[in-house]
Amino acid sequence: MNRLKLVSVLSAIRYISFLIVTLGSLMIILTWGFTNVDEKTQLTTYLLMSGFLVMPTLTNVYDWLTKKSLI
Repeated sequence: MNRLKLVSVLSAIRYISFLIVTLGSLMIILTWGFTNVDEKTQLTTYLLMSGFLVMPTLTNVYDWLTKKSLI
């Protein structure tokens, strides 16, 4: 029973870490984009903001990677 709880906790920590790194990277790129005010950078920033729409896909990618035992 304790081993099952430990595996569940480690799996949750791994999942949260994956999302923190992914979202953190996205936030850093967005912040960098807003500090540069030229039109090309603004377009890039808006496109990255639309990346939030693909978050369910990122979680599916994570699940696929864990099933492939790559993470």
